[in-house]
Amino acid sequence: MKPDETPETLRLTVPRTVLDIAEILAEAGETAYLVGGSVRDLLAGEEPSDWDIATTAQPKKVMEIFRRVIPTGIDHGTVTVLMGDEHVEVTTLRGEGAYADGRRPDSVVFLDDIEADLARRDFTVNAIAWEPISRAIHDPFGGRADLRAGVLRAVGDPAERFSEDGLRVMRAARFATTLGMDIDRATADAIPSAAKGLSRVSAERKRDELLKMLMSPIPSKGLSVMREGELVRHALPQLAPVSRDDAAWERLRVRVDRTRAVVALRLAALLADLDDAGPTIDGLKLDRKTARLVKSLAAATPLDLTSPWTPPRARELMSRLGPETALDAAELTRAHLEAGSEDPAEAKALGDLIQSTIDAGVPLGIGDLAIGGKDLMSDLGLSPGPRIGDMLEGLLARVLQSPGENSRERLLEIAADLIGDDS
Repeated sequence: MKPDETPETLRLTVPRTVLDIAEILAEAGETAYLVGGSVRDLLAGEEPSDWDIATTAQPKKVMEIFRRVIPTGIDHGTVTVLMGDEHVEVTTLRGEGAYADGRRPDSVVFLDDIEADLARRDFTVNAIAWEPISRAIHDPFGGRADLRAGVLRAVGDPAERFSEDGLRVMRAARFATTLGMDIDRATADAIPSAAKGLSRVSAERKRDELLKMLMSPIPSKGLSVMREGELVRHALPQLAPVSRDDAAWERLRVRVDRTRAVVALRLAALLADLDDAGPTIDGLKLDRKTARLVKSLAAATPLDLTSPWTPPRARELMSRLGPETALDAAELTRAHLEAGSEDPAEAKALGDLIQSTIDAGVPLGIGDLAIGGKDLMSDLGLSPGPRIGDMLEGLLARVLQSPGENSRERLLEIAADLIGDDS
């Protein structure tokens, strides 16, 4: 990373809406600061995904200053300001009480001291503030130096920071991965004793951190932090036995890194050593489509390469799983082989065959057939009922073997023969 600390350069990259909010607050006698990930990403030369503003103005005043606001977390000082189609969170500078639930502070006190506000944040690279109006940068904990050095360091006492929010140990693993940083020794040493705090964190919050980690360029880095920090048994308990086996864990690391950054694909790679990945997948609270895809991949892979994958056999696989899922299954099978130091050539060839079949638009489902149920009834006199579906399944099986037979005339001829055989 090569942070760009030029205040004017920072201002040029900030959206006009964010600057407008800062200027309106300034006109009302208040100070606005950009804080958190947006400042970190700007200094690292990356494009922020969202923009958070901290301000000296208390929530009621923010709601008086702006015409359109949503009191999203007003008890903790946060309101969402709506300007045009943009939604920007504006939070009053604050100090925090104890974290009895390991997630949210029991109480907050509103402040006008930016450094006191930054002191409650998790890592130094996230504890930098920038004033868009004055161009001043506030960095009381050395976040810019850590950003330049590629070091992830907790603000103040690591054990105290981790005790405030049980998820922070997973955030450490995620940031190490997504930001390509090494965790400071004292911070890393505090993770194992804080790992049990994950038990108080919701499945959804843990899932979100895991998915961000898995979608990074080298997810195994964060997974290694999870293993070394004893987070696996608290975040993914079914994988705990794998994490205690050096050889199995190494295969897992390679398998995950060697697949494309697709959520279902990388999750299936992560869970491939489980005899039944279903309970773990359900526990992640994924959306239904993703959960189905992961389960399909987990059940189908690694694909059997002991028999040749002829074009008809590949088409049958694509028809059963769906074309894209079959492609993912071939890729995951290749990753399995590479993780086991085996020759992946056959899996790569199968992937190429599946891709060329997709590109060719070969019929793979009943909907791709040149005729449908209405044709069978109108042309062959069949009555509505289960027999229509059975006939179409039979025609699809024929077309999967010989795609050239997918014409109206030929399929009606085949169907007539099938009817004759049933007579």
